[in-house]
Amino acid sequence: MFHRVGPPLAAKLEEADAQIVSCEAVTQRWAALALGVLACAGGLWALHSLTLRTMATRLRAGFERSLEQRERRVRRFHDALLQGVQGMILRFQLIADEPPQTRSQRALMEAALDRADDLLDEARDRIQGLHATELAGGDLEAALANLIGARQPGGPAIGVFVEGQARPLARFAGEQVLLIVRDVLRIARRRAGAECIEIRVTFSSRRLTIAVVDDGLGIELSVVREGRVADFAWGRLRARARRLQARLRVDGAAGAGLRLVLTVPARIAFRARPVGWKSFGG
Repeated sequence: MFHRVGPPLAAKLEEADAQIVSCEAVTQRWAALALGVLACAGGLWALHSLTLRTMATRLRAGFERSLEQRERRVRRFHDALLQGVQGMILRFQLIADEPPQTRSQRALMEAALDRADDLLDEARDRIQGLHATELAGGDLEAALANLIGARQPGGPAIGVFVEGQARPLARFAGEQVLLIVRDVLRIARRRAGAECIEIRVTFSSRRLTIAVVDDGLGIELSVVREGRVADFAWGRLRARARRLQARLRVDGAAGAGLRLVLTVPARIAFRARPVGWKSFGG
């Protein structure tokens, strides 16, 4: 038996269909609105990123131009300084070679010449960009090799010997250690007339020890220990050792070479080990 759908039921079905269509339209409108908002947000973000990149590029370009200008000015200043100091050294040398002189006068002039040489070397290292005090990854042995490779040709033979398990150095300690070694090498080369220099590095759990030994003229130990040596470099060595809370010991004798030993506590010398690191063995 079949029943005819009357007008009331048909009207209800049509009303339900209209509601479904209306819901779908609302959903589509919200979806379109959400997509529009997302598109606007994406466009704004892309514009913001582009603006930041443009600003960063401009800042970087401006910084590089400023750096180039400063470098040119510094190099011109260095050239003028170099010529002036070299002229002063030559004049002092001529005066020092002229007799007669008292021993104290000659000692003062030689000390002034040595200090001028130190200042020239310091300026040359900084201006020419040797970066002798850089410690890539805290690798002391590699940094020492770079330091030796940057020295002027014709100097004494230098060997580096390492004992113990190498550990990366803290940045400040590494810079100060390299500066101390550099100054000691200059002393051995210029003042002591050394022909052979050994750098012995010893790593241990409690300390870093660096010994620099040469076969030069040496120095009276009483003069060094009592602080009576009028030498700019020796005073600088002591000051840097104090910054490291390190011990600086000088052994040797006049005419028998020199042995300088720098001992730096491990807590100052080395980088902190990662949390959870455990030591096995010695």
